[in-house]
Amino acid sequence: MANAKVKKKAKKLTMTPKHNFDTLPAEVFEAIAREAGPYDLLSLRLVNTEAAAKVFRVFIEVHIARRAFMLSSEDGLRGLLAIAENESLAQHVKQIVLCVDWVCQTSSDFFQCRFNRPQEPLHAGEHMQFLKAQRRFAKSRLDHLLLTAAFARFRQLGSSIEVLMAEVHEAIALDKANLRPLGLSTLGWAVVTQYHNRMITSKTRGTQLAIDALALSNLQPATFTIHESAEDGLDLERIVRDSVAMKNAKTVFSSVKRLHLQCYNPDGGISQDQAEAILDMFAGSQTLEELSWEPSTYCLFPCSIPPFDDDFSSQAGNPTLAKATLGARFPAVKHLKLSGFRFHWKEFVAFTRRQQKLEHLQMCHIGFESAGASNRMRMGEWSDEDLERRLKDSTGLKSISLKRAKILS
Repeated sequence: MANAKVKKKAKKLTMTPKHNFDTLPAEVFEAIAREAGPYDLLSLRLVNTEAAAKVFRVFIEVHIARRAFMLSSEDGLRGLLAIAENESLAQHVKQIVLCVDWVCQTSSDFFQCRFNRPQEPLHAGEHMQFLKAQRRFAKSRLDHLLLTAAFARFRQLGSSIEVLMAEVHEAIALDKANLRPLGLSTLGWAVVTQYHNRMITSKTRGTQLAIDALALSNLQPATFTIHESAEDGLDLERIVRDSVAMKNAKTVFSSVKRLHLQCYNPDGGISQDQAEAILDMFAGSQTLEELSWEPSTYCLFPCSIPPFDDDFSSQAGNPTLAKATLGARFPAVKHLKLSGFRFHWKEFVAFTRRQQKLEHLQMCHIGFESAGASNRMRMGEWSDEDLERRLKDSTGLKSISLKRAKILS
């Protein structure tokens, strides 16, 4: 009798759950998906079709809307083409990051000292296989065909996307989900994230490859960004000597709304005619509304160099590019950023006044000559804020921001 009462009482206390995994409301399921890591999210989509539908929006945000691809990898570019050919995914792509890196060969000692750990089952044999595949892919010239086909598909869908050229470690820094760029080997990923880029170098061909593919496919991205801090990155001098490369660059640069050019170029080697040809690739564009023009090594490493040396000309980029810049017109540009230049004060003021739609000016690591400066100003006692006020008075612009600027004379 007592046992019967206990069983009856236990039965009353037993509660049937209102929801199981399949019956959870979509908003609850989505909240769970947002807390999951990027790779756990992929596993969550495989539970069943209902689960995949409930996490679709989070999946798009994490894995599709912004994605990095290795230009040196066939798997990476085939992955990009697969996304472009899937209309349900391609329409959600907002930004494509193309990593220009090339995985390099290293010594066997490096593997023994760095990767001989249980949690990192990586070895030289795996790396050598990746290198061989990378070399075969480069010789096949399939990279140009795959990238052009993917861009052409995005154009057919009417996609408005951003294209960013960067190195792997920069792509990782920009990616909140910390996803491995598609096509990068497991070993390459470990090196970039843990061992400070010891096996990765940038290649000029990557940037020119993307420019050629964009021009051929007639895809007009809303934003095109080149950020290459390696010495063998985008070579402006080489582009102006190649008529086809120059034509393709002008087609791409003059068709975008936002153009960000940050690249390594030596201080010398560019003639005035070449400098003017470089500016002609994007100056005069009627669609360009936002321009970042930073063609000097030093603007890429503002924290690693002193504010100014005694000879500022050694840090001010190419003087012929500075002169060509001051002679250019940007009829539609509203936001302009300049870095790594040495300008004549009056010529610069005249330059800003010619830009009819310019609203905001941002400058970093800029030197001004012939500014009518007193000894106190030349000694650097004027702050960036003081120079901002003087520029506002001289140019009439209401929005100016300066960083690491100096009046030289």
